[in-house]
Amino acid sequence: MVNFQQRSPVLVLAAGVGGVSVVGYIDYISGIEIRLFPLYFLPIALVAANSSRLFATAFACVPTLMWTVANWFAGREYSSVLIFPINVCTMFVAFGTIAFLVSELQARLSLERDLGRKDSLTGLPNSRAFYEQGGLLLAVARRSGSPATLAYLELDNFKAVNDQ
Repeated sequence: MVNFQQRSPVLVLAAGVGGVSVVGYIDYISGIEIRLFPLYFLPIALVAANSSRLFATAFACVPTLMWTVANWFAGREYSSVLIFPINVCTMFVAFGTIAFLVSELQARLSLERDLGRKDSLTGLPNSRAFYEQGGLLLAVARRSGSPATLAYLELDNFKAVNDQ
């Protein structure tokens, strides 16, 4: 998935609204017989993976509105006046659920990524974090032509001291 986390929330929102608009247009021109609502999940997932859980869930209103407009103008007719609002509510629940689940998954993934880079006992960065940060430091030094200095301290039998 595209990572917009260094980008502004406005860019994430614009990409999400743009994606929903494209899907909405395709939904409209395909007519009422072809069900394309799962395609709305893609821009929802994009926004949810790169924003807060609250914002992602609120964003579910955008594809719900687009789906409603696309179906309305495509000429969707129902046997009862109540069916359309029920379908709109159902679509909002579906879109909101996808937004919530993707943002929750992203939050858990981020937590696991952070936990995988820390020693569980001391909370200090572990060797994985060392190699990642070291690689970044060397890449920056290479790119800028600056020298890099690295100090590494190895303590023999530290595990025995750490366990006590």
